[in-house]
Amino acid sequence: MLKSSEKKFAPVPIGTSVRIAVPEVDRGRGDAQNIIGVVLAKTDDELYQIGTKNGILKQLYSRSQINVCPRALLDAEDVPSTEIALRSVANLQSTGTGQGFKKCHCKKKLYYSKMSVL
Repeated sequence: MLKSSEKKFAPVPIGTSVRIAVPEVDRGRGDAQNIIGVVLAKTDDELYQIGTKNGILKQLYSRSQINVCPRALLDAEDVPSTEIALRSVANLQSTGTGQGFKKCHCKKKLYYSKMSVL
């Protein structure tokens, strides 16, 4: 079983750009499904330490949890030395406010109020 896993998931060299899937519970509806990172270190147990542009992820990842990117998207020098959780990275890199959306509950129709000013 271990040999078939090693065949399917080849080792990743340090400095390679990788993609990590963000679980649905940790992201909002409009957020990205993946986080881009770079491999910073590898343990003896074949676990990888991943760094992002927001910091080093606290959790170690196995080879089956990461996907190798075909191009170098992030360098190890671009990673700050602070530790951060995957959920926080997903929130920082989101275009929205993290989980959920902010909605306007006003009674006016803003489109028509702008048109009447013109």
